[in-house]
Amino acid sequence: MYYFFFDESAGPGAVTETHATNPFQSIKHVRDDGSEYWLARELQTVLTYGKWENFHKVILKAIDACKTSGNAVSLHFPDVRKIVKAGLLEKTVHDYELTRYACYLIAMNGDSRKKVIALAQTYFAVKTREQKIREQFNELNEDQKRLLIREDLKPNQIGSRKRHRLRGVVFVL
Repeated sequence: MYYFFFDESAGPGAVTETHATNPFQSIKHVRDDGSEYWLARELQTVLTYGKWENFHKVILKAIDACKTSGNAVSLHFPDVRKIVKAGLLEKTVHDYELTRYACYLIAMNGDSRKKVIALAQTYFAVKTREQKIREQFNELNEDQKRLLIREDLKPNQIGSRKRHRLRGVVFVL
């Protein structure tokens, strides 16, 4: 189950997410180079698919969407094989190391009647957008970054001045 906690200290209606409360964060893996990935079999469990065969159909739809959009399937859905013990025997199972984009495509092609699918769609859409914004910000030079931050802070400064004025605080320049 996926739980949200509302954090009033972060502002009205702000939602906090931690590894303990966010199953998508808790199954995220990070490579030595800092890149993130999710294992398909772990995502299967979080998205409440009981059988790999059913979940694999969703993955195949997501792979088709990835191909159709012109993205490299091998980059977003690399195959991995794992050896697992089943009693006294060992067997090889198929898995994928999924990028955030691959997880988003899987969520978009999942069973929309499941609440956890709707949560996954939201989570991966928001996280993908945040990453894109970070990448675009990092491409700016220092002056552009400073101006962007200043513009972002301006509404807060104006609101702060109004709140101070209402409380009787006078600024002398």
